[in-house]
Amino acid sequence: KPHPHPLQAAMSALGGLGLVARMQLTAIGLALYLKQARCCYCMTLARGGVLVSCFVIIRGILSLFEVFDLMDVVFYRLSVVGHTRTLAALLGMGNIVAGTVGLAGALLQRCELMAGLSFWLILHGLVAALATCFFVALDLAGFEGNLGSGVGFVVVSLVVCLLVLEAYLIYVSVRAQLLFALESSVGHSAFQFVADAQFFALSASPDMTGSCNREHLLRAILRDHDLRELLTIGGAEVDRMETDLTNAQGGRVSLAKPDLGVGLPLGADLEVTILDAMNVQAKAGDEKLRADHLVVALCGDGEIILDFGRGPDGEERVSSYPVKVATVRSQMDDIKQHAQAAKVRMGSPPPRICGCWCMPLEETVAFYMIVQCIGHVISLILMPFIAFAHGSTMGFILHALGAFFCILGLRAIFGHRSARMAVKEAAYRSGGSWEAELDVAFDLIKMEPQFPEWYRLLRQGANWMQMVIVWGVADAAFDVPIFGMALIEMDACGAHHTGLQWVLPAHFRNRGYLLHCTSDDVVFFVAALAIFMLKAYMCWAFMALWHEYAHGWTTLDIRGFNLFGPVSVLPQALTRTLVGLPRHVRASAEVKNALASEKTPLLL
Repeated sequence: KPHPHPLQAAMSALGGLGLVARMQLTAIGLALYLKQARCCYCMTLARGGVLVSCFVIIRGILSLFEVFDLMDVVFYRLSVVGHTRTLAALLGMGNIVAGTVGLAGALLQRCELMAGLSFWLILHGLVAALATCFFVALDLAGFEGNLGSGVGFVVVSLVVCLLVLEAYLIYVSVRAQLLFALESSVGHSAFQFVADAQFFALSASPDMTGSCNREHLLRAILRDHDLRELLTIGGAEVDRMETDLTNAQGGRVSLAKPDLGVGLPLGADLEVTILDAMNVQAKAGDEKLRADHLVVALCGDGEIILDFGRGPDGEERVSSYPVKVATVRSQMDDIKQHAQAAKVRMGSPPPRICGCWCMPLEETVAFYMIVQCIGHVISLILMPFIAFAHGSTMGFILHALGAFFCILGLRAIFGHRSARMAVKEAAYRSGGSWEAELDVAFDLIKMEPQFPEWYRLLRQGANWMQMVIVWGVADAAFDVPIFGMALIEMDACGAHHTGLQWVLPAHFRNRGYLLHCTSDDVVFFVAALAIFMLKAYMCWAFMALWHEYAHGWTTLDIRGFNLFGPVSVLPQALTRTLVGLPRHVRASAEVKNALASEKTPLLL
């Protein structure tokens, strides 16, 4: 039967794709770039997504503070129409909502949530540009209002700078969105085959003028011993495939391991194959795109079709290789069942903070710390405007310490996560299973040169989370006297006035004055109780996460508290120094070179 042109097949397949599928396809095409891309040249895109979300939230909160006259910022004081405050309030609330959605997407690595932040940033930039044009038109027409003559150019220049910042925020958000689409929907095996295919494409076209086609993907699959055997069992002519692929490349076939930072665009035939693999993934109900989906899609309806382009004489070079699709699918089903059985043997997934429908423990703690850090930073910014003299020093100290320990905890979490991922990738390259536990993967990579750095990051995460536990308990304890001072200052339920009646002389007392609570007082007590309970619960979450980092297991059941190890207030090195022990146990050269025996001292 005649085969459709690859470009026509790709266009017809792209027409019925949804947003998430389009992002997945785009992310696969930019996989090599996204894995090495950076935000601000110093951090990963995942952390950049968190930073952009926090910035948008802070910008929205400051906008609302300006609208409600809680602080004076020059941007909205330059309004020329009465509806400017309404527009600022809408943009501020939109920033808070979009930033929160983007923050959840960055922590959970959900591309659709990050897409919401990207769409909002685009809308926000367009509204800011239209507002700028409106202000400039009024200024040039002589309706300066509060702007004053000559200030319009300054405002335009300032907003242009803000629009440049908005464009960079959109750039970071879109890249983080594609990265999350890649990591959440593409398995490690599929990514590795796409990277190998890109390597072969670049080997055939070093001047970056070609594309990554189906033949390059097949060449990458034939390098894998298991998939090669699978195609052989399916009746495919593997030897003829290799011969045709070698002849198409002029005999130049490199078996080097790809180490690329940029890739070629996907060809039309490879896009069709990837789209078919995504359909296979959706029908199978699998969470991520794997190598077996690519193999099944490559087999098509019973034959592997390769288009080598036109030959030297202008003839079309199309080859087809029959394969038994049913046999390949049955073998793939067996592999999937074995993988699911191994996943069941691994045990339960990471604990969740308040049931099966909430976020996992680590993501929840990170989200809480980010919210706390945003609150402390905003409080530090607003202190010169709204702080009172009698509480400014203590408030500054508490907010500064809170911001410091929140940043310390976030660095501990992200550092531990990056070290865990690096250990799993190194263990996978060494022949281990991708689903292996951290301790098993750790034993496989002890000879790697980066092993000391990974070990340091893992220990550092546990030690820093221990310090965060101490601060969390202290923060909850400081809330008690702060609540008491607020109770007296507000005279909630008339408690302060009633207490004075008991200490004043009899002739100064106000007869018949009783305790009474208004609706505002009830809201105050409920809010204070909710904040204290939240902080107490998060202290328990801090301890559970620290125990996971330090000992490799944890539980959120309060009955398992007695099984937890002790929490040290001071770092281990300082504790050893205080008790007279060296900070690090070091053996002499004689002990290292000699064979260990019963006479070998334990500490030297």
